[in-house]
Amino acid sequence: MTGKGIGTQYIDQRKIYEDGTRSLSIDNPSLLNFPCSRMDIQFWNNIVLLGSDTTMIKHNTNISNFNVVYDDHSLFHYFADNVEVMEMIHDKFMQAENQGKLKKSEVYTPLTLLHPDDIGQTALDIAVTTNRPKSLEVMIGMLTGYQEVMLSKLMLSIIPRMINNANETTLVFYNNAIYKPPLMQEAMIIPWPNDLDEFIFCSETSIMTQN
Repeated sequence: MTGKGIGTQYIDQRKIYEDGTRSLSIDNPSLLNFPCSRMDIQFWNNIVLLGSDTTMIKHNTNISNFNVVYDDHSLFHYFADNVEVMEMIHDKFMQAENQGKLKKSEVYTPLTLLHPDDIGQTALDIAVTTNRPKSLEVMIGMLTGYQEVMLSKLMLSIIPRMINNANETTLVFYNNAIYKPPLMQEAMIIPWPNDLDEFIFCSETSIMTQN
């Protein structure tokens, strides 16, 4: 959306909204950026009007569609209690990941599962409150492997449920849920001064070995 500014006296002035619904473009000062396009909204409208037909959704969506958060709600929130649709999304994502066909914009799509809505509920919370254990299982499956992101602090509300209903997917998640910040992505060797019996150095929480 382009414009000439506010009024005629301050033609270069732009109003920036605090709620994040729109922002000033850095590259083009006369351009306002909106987080959702008209097509995004139309896409959501079609989902609501045409119903949750799994086959239709499978053939008319791509993984990046699930990145969109509109008014604090994502499609994961909308489909959290629909087991068939959640299994379809899971299979679609895992197949693309295993075949190396994930686009850069799709790699972190599952993290949208942890986005809180306007009352603080994530899609995982909705799966728990609506008693959809299979939906919760496939969600956890998609969240496995993001060691560079501290996921557990965003999942505190459902961890008791995960422990009480442990399954293979949950065990795989916990076996891989070791937070590794950038400094821990590669092994770091710290030289030990020969003249010291004890050596104290600063380090992030890490896994240390005798070697």
